[in-house]
Amino acid sequence: MGAPGVDRVEDRIPTAPPNSSKSNPVDRPLTEALQRYNEANGKMPDTFQVLVSEKYLKALPNPPPGKRYAIDRPHMQVVLINQ
Repeated sequence: MGAPGVDRVEDRIPTAPPNSSKSNPVDRPLTEALQRYNEANGKMPDTFQVLVSEKYLKALPNPPPGKRYAIDRPHMQVVLINQ
């Protein structure tokens, strides 16, 4: 069984390739929410939706067509990558 609140593997936050934040656009509001969540909880959220349900964001922004949000974990930044 997966983590609470995570029903499907595709709901989990994807990991971006290493150093993606150097070559892909960084989403500042999502990155800031992710970092605040991590500092408060000592872990990464299971999904981006947790950032909304825990009030770190008002709403989850839609990525541009053909893109998706992922985490450059070494730099703890949310980046846009190709789907």
